[in-house]
Amino acid sequence: MDSTEERITFESMPAILAQMRNEIRSLTRLVENLTPTRPNDWMSVDDLHHYLPGHPAPRTIYSWARSNTIPHYNRERNLYFNRQEIDRWLAQQGGKR
Repeated sequence: MDSTEERITFESMPAILAQMRNEIRSLTRLVENLTPTRPNDWMSVDDLHHYLPGHPAPRTIYSWARSNTIPHYNRERNLYFNRQEIDRWLAQQGGKR
């Protein structure tokens, strides 16, 4: 034990546990902010087709992605769309979901 550390006693345990609980809560909030997406936040072209107002054709969605009109990601030759980014994009376009 380092000489600068205080010795843990039975009497000090409640305060130490309360401090640890607060630090864990703070770390949990930080981790949640670092993890911006959950698995259901990602959409395929077909999912996006059903999600967008007016249900644009998949061909139109591919065209938007090619011209970088819509936020998208390529993975193994497939397009994916993040639901939060699409919602922000829709708001910028004046569209509503």
